[in-house]
Amino acid sequence: MSAGVESVGGCLREPCGNSGGCESPGANEGGDFSPRITPPYLIGVYLAINAIPDAYLFLDGPSCFPLKSPAIQGNHDWFSAITNVSGRAKCITTQAYPSTVFLSREELYAEALRGIAAYEDAGGVFMSARPMAAITGQDYERVVRQAQEETSKPMFLVPPKSLQADWLGGYSELLISLAKTLELSGSRTRGKVAVVGYLFDRNEGDHEGNLMEMRRLLGAMDLDVSSIWLSGSPIDALRRAGEADAIVSLPYGRKAARILAKRLGIPLIETELPLGFGASERFLGDIGRALDRREQAEAVIDAELSRWAPRLEWVIPFVFQHLRLGFIGDPYLLSGVAEIAEMLGAKLSFAASSAHDSHLRGQALPIESVIWEPTKIHLAELISAEIERGLGLLVSCSPEMPVGVPVVELGYPSYQSHALIPRPYLFFSGTVGLVESMSNRLRQEELR
Repeated sequence: MSAGVESVGGCLREPCGNSGGCESPGANEGGDFSPRITPPYLIGVYLAINAIPDAYLFLDGPSCFPLKSPAIQGNHDWFSAITNVSGRAKCITTQAYPSTVFLSREELYAEALRGIAAYEDAGGVFMSARPMAAITGQDYERVVRQAQEETSKPMFLVPPKSLQADWLGGYSELLISLAKTLELSGSRTRGKVAVVGYLFDRNEGDHEGNLMEMRRLLGAMDLDVSSIWLSGSPIDALRRAGEADAIVSLPYGRKAARILAKRLGIPLIETELPLGFGASERFLGDIGRALDRREQAEAVIDAELSRWAPRLEWVIPFVFQHLRLGFIGDPYLLSGVAEIAEMLGAKLSFAASSAHDSHLRGQALPIESVIWEPTKIHLAELISAEIERGLGLLVSCSPEMPVGVPVVELGYPSYQSHALIPRPYLFFSGTVGLVESMSNRLRQEELR
């Protein structure tokens, strides 16, 4: 066995040379064989492992981790500890290759899981597999069950769905594994809520700020947040979801939230991502109505709008009005970006998603058509055409090609912008912060 970190994006840039089941996207119609912009399933799993400081991942498959870990650590997340100088990575591979993958390995794997659980800093161990290993029919459920019998550390199986789901699916499946298996602590307490389905994609100030705002605003409604899945907190903090009187469900973990609410026998409140003033109002309003705190919610909303809305008075007419805006990235951010654009008097002229259309299937889209999972060549052509039509600003995950237009990064991956102090992009203050970044970038381009 050897330790290493599996890439969260290396296969998006170039083949890794491994014949054992890399998840490179397929070719587009019309002879476009460039990679798609959609990160693969295991990226979501790695991001979730990165979000739980005492979690380890045991992955059945070949070892191309060390070549690919920079897709999280050092580029997207400056505070990641998914690898470290001790040489013990949080993702450990079995190094199963075609010459060995057909052998029976279940006893060996159970022993390895127990060995990982024995690490002093291990709060829990997750197991999954890459496609070339999963198709051999190893009974991973039995492996995990067998290993669990001889250790008190919790163990979880993340289904090997690399050929079925994308990166958001991988993140969601790890939350589902937690919701089904994690032993919860504490007893139900009135006025406490657990939030399930927050995408904590890095240990930086943007997420620190988002979570501070979430706790502050819910606290102003006399609600205490017992646990957030996920939030950069260890497994014991996730257990405290058992103290909740209700589950607040965010888009990145809908199924896990339903499972947890059913397990605990408590109300489930499904809300949207609070990106933008309108979405933030609806987020607090949904919770207020469900938990008999309508008046508190209205008071908090009024106070926040009174504080933050006036700060946009100058930039709307002089910076954003009639601006053509484009969006590329996480589909759950799309509605919020579109709503912010409308508030600013700008026009969202195109949108491309870095995930499957299944995530928004059946939902009304804020733009006539969304380009789902474009290839890099297709995307470059699209951006060039939009620039010719007057595109003024792109809100995007890290572009991997010159775009010729000002870019503000939002979501995974963000390689060119980082937050060393709390700097939210959600809720009311975060909306103003995002608009600030957009206006600054436009001003820089104007001066250039």
